[in-house]
Amino acid sequence: MATEKFRPAAGCYFQVLEKDCAGTAITQADVQSIKYTVYELGYGGSRTPVTGHQNVSCSVASCVLNTPATDPETSQTYNVRVPISAVVNKPFPNVGSTYEIELILTDTNGEPHAEYKQGICDTQ
Repeated sequence: MATEKFRPAAGCYFQVLEKDCAGTAITQADVQSIKYTVYELGYGGSRTPVTGHQNVSCSVASCVLNTPATDPETSQTYNVRVPISAVVNKPFPNVGSTYEIELILTDTNGEPHAEYKQGICDTQ
């Protein structure tokens, strides 16, 4: 799991290349639902959900691509791109804190699949 740098006044995108068991990139037809939660990580492994960013449902049609794309800034290939918005509630409110984004994709058989991204909230 890669560690990233989050900004206290901004959101981000969670991008990942999600594949099926055969190694083929998934499409919208493979996904029933998507939800994310942002956690502030604490001592002893505690995970506290951030207000406004707990079990947020995302549109499969707007977050899952049928053909993988490449981010021009990072050169990362992805087929799932979920916006973590700061419009209503900041997802990373405390400078110096470590956060984890948990993304749950549920396939058409009802099986959940989890992806994670961790980062530190910093202003530099």
